[in-house]
Amino acid sequence: MKSIKAMALCLIISALGSLSAAETFTMHVAPQRFLGNDKSTILHIDYQIPYSNLWFLAQRGGYFAEVDLNVEVVEGDSVVFEQSVRDNIGISNKNDSRSNKFYLNRLSFSLNGKPYLFRINAKDLNSRKTANWFFQTEPLGGQDLLSDLELCSFVRPDSSSYLGKFHRNNTLYQTQPSLIFDKTESEDLSIYFETYPPADLIGQPGMLVMTVEKDSVIVFDRFLDYTPNLPSEGLSLRIPLEKLDPGKYTGAVELQLGELSQEREFIFFVTEPKQDQFFVFANP
Repeated sequence: MKSIKAMALCLIISALGSLSAAETFTMHVAPQRFLGNDKSTILHIDYQIPYSNLWFLAQRGGYFAEVDLNVEVVEGDSVVFEQSVRDNIGISNKNDSRSNKFYLNRLSFSLNGKPYLFRINAKDLNSRKTANWFFQTEPLGGQDLLSDLELCSFVRPDSSSYLGKFHRNNTLYQTQPSLIFDKTESEDLSIYFETYPPADLIGQPGMLVMTVEKDSVIVFDRFLDYTPNLPSEGLSLRIPLEKLDPGKYTGAVELQLGELSQEREFIFFVTEPKQDQFFVFANP
């Protein structure tokens, strides 16, 4: 009898675990900080939801999913700011809901001189599934030479309205919050960042160093002479993906100016489609 009760309890726990897993969906979030024209810190929160994690319903000649997103900004024990957004996501081909395609959007906030906790709660209104993220952040300081790093799957000239929030000077910087790069879809991984040299070092020669490691072994590096000409400049560095094996990579971008230096670290993952394997057996 005890064994039957134990088995029943295990089944109940398993069912509850399955129910809990079924109530969530995958959402990737990437926060990055930059300085505005007035030296305030602008926080971009990029979020990416795979179509395969959303519930699309047929309506109005297409297929649509709706996601409610709520962002809370917490200081100490108090919510000091809250914003809600509803994303209406439409596709014309129902097969896209089972593809590797995804929805990408960006929210932006201005930070003052205090550290904050951001809480992000999302709900798929069709499936009632939820996703939750939280992270701690603080404004950039006067000693910072570098912004945070944006890891992009595509950087290309684009004057259209496509992904308008991700455009800078008629160039599209399509970020990849998942940090997962399929080498058959993207030839390069591009890293966008901005430099903020002190006034007395503008026009002075410096150096940019980028390194990429896998399993603590350097697999790619670049050393670039760099002379800042403005108080704020945007730069993009590329990492070719063709020769990188699938797996996890770590890296860093370092700016050296005079006696000052600052480094920002990053991680990413490289994948490639699984190839079908065929086996030939001898005819007995």
